[in-house]
Amino acid sequence: MPATLEELAHSLKLPVDVVQRFAALVQARIGSHPFCEVVDPALELLAGVVPHWPLLDDWNRWCLEGGMSFLVWQPRSGMLEERQRLEVLVHTAMTLAAKQRNVADYRRASIKDAEVVMAGDDCVVCDEHRHHVVRLEPAAMEELPPFHPGCRCGTLPRLD
Repeated sequence: MPATLEELAHSLKLPVDVVQRFAALVQARIGSHPFCEVVDPALELLAGVVPHWPLLDDWNRWCLEGGMSFLVWQPRSGMLEERQRLEVLVHTAMTLAAKQRNVADYRRASIKDAEVVMAGDDCVVCDEHRHHVVRLEPAAMEELPPFHPGCRCGTLPRLD
């Protein structure tokens, strides 16, 4: 799973500045607009084209093979619908941007560690990280959510 917006851009084969603008648009609108009203402007920013994201196809296949479904992710046999692909991409970009912002805020506040908090989904991938405490160093970014496309987990600062 990409650990940063830059890695997401690389996996989507898009310029980093496009993904950064995409994430900024999503972040700016998500608090004041319902999620469904964030998706269409994001698509406009992408010039109407949902980029192919092989990791999403792999995640969907893995979920189908394991008979898994989640609160916000219902895997589909065959091709995923464009709207579903876009919604997962928007959500994942939003989560990555929030992670980067939170880590920067934690560091400014001299917080050295963050704890992974679960969204409440029954997810075997996320469950492996339950209550994991991560040292906030650049090399540890992949140890913080999101752990898969559409992941709803987050972090809390460790104040001890």
